[in-house]
Amino acid sequence: MTARACNITGCLEVSRVGLSRCPEHYADMERARALRGAKQAYNRRRSAGGNGAASRLRYKVRRKGGICVQCGVRYAPDGVEVDHIVPLWNNGKDDEGNVQLLCILDHRAKTRREAAERRKVQLGR
Repeated sequence: MTARACNITGCLEVSRVGLSRCPEHYADMERARALRGAKQAYNRRRSAGGNGAASRLRYKVRRKGGICVQCGVRYAPDGVEVDHIVPLWNNGKDDEGNVQLLCILDHRAKTRREAAERRKVQLGR
């Protein structure tokens, strides 16, 4: 592969090998992509309703750690995650009654089960 001109109209810079944009335009594209992702995440949280309980619980956990409600073991702050009992995609709210602490392994297992359930719902089965 050889270097070629940037594909942005009017740009005379040379792109890196394997890319279609010069370094400046590639960085612009990456910033726009990151901003788009942040806006989407913000809109998802905002549309969930509730009072931001998950964020407050995450703040407390980062300081002290917590006990997994599934297995009952106490974990350091990096060993537990905040989970929505009823997922936000399934009309769950972000309030105190719908958040819990799970260890990483239990959270991953629950997330896998919920993802399979969501696929079934989306496919209409």
